[in-house]
Amino acid sequence: GRVCLEAGNTARAHEHLAKALQIQEDGSVTHYLLGRAYSTDGLWRKALAQYRTLALCPDLNKHYGIGILSHCYLAEALAELGYLTAAIEQACRVGDGDAAASLGRTIGDIAAKTFTAVTLSATTKDRLHA
Repeated sequence: GRVCLEAGNTARAHEHLAKALQIQEDGSVTHYLLGRAYSTDGLWRKALAQYRTLALCPDLNKHYGIGILSHCYLAEALAELGYLTAAIEQACRVGDGDAAASLGRTIGDIAAKTFTAVTLSATTKDRLHA
């Protein structure tokens, strides 16, 4: 799954990683990689489910960096789905200052994009009804 994901073949990554979860359903690396594959494809609800499960994995802190990444990517998925308050709360759980700052910028970018889309939609509606 990891090789497929790194090669950009997310469809195959989904397939291999789903099989890996059947073998070991609480593997943090597998949930992390599957979440990344879903995120790459813009499947944010599926990614969110993987990141939430990842946060509960018993081996989360066994793998260097996965604990921090779990909070980062969970916050990103929440922000992409419009749950900005929850995304900010999750970002506050990141123990690494640089990662938290980067994540803050990402959430800000997503919020700005969402605000722009809503504003454009409202402007278009106003013009249609004028």
